[in-house]
Amino acid sequence: DFLRSLFNKLEEKWQDPDFDIPEYCQAMAMSQSQLYRKTTGLTGMSCNVLLKDFRLEKAKELMKKQHYNISQITFESGFTSPSYFTKCFKKKYGMLPMSYIDLH
Repeated sequence: DFLRSLFNKLEEKWQDPDFDIPEYCQAMAMSQSQLYRKTTGLTGMSCNVLLKDFRLEKAKELMKKQHYNISQITFESGFTSPSYFTKCFKKKYGMLPMSYIDLH
């Protein structure tokens, strides 16, 4: 039940750049430490990592479906900085977003 709620909230809010951990806690009706403990215990990831990875996966989907530039992908996927998005994408997938787009 908790995991379903956790991912439902992510699915609902992932594109909102203002959706952060305090808002996540409020949406889940939990304190930050409660949310962190439960999320880490069930997923092995902190709330921040879960949110960032979820957004990165959604960004990959956007890149496959639509012909956006990196700035558009950045903002469509809830990131606020193209350079930060690129850094996170490269760290997670081992390639730059443009390289990924070129593959598809």
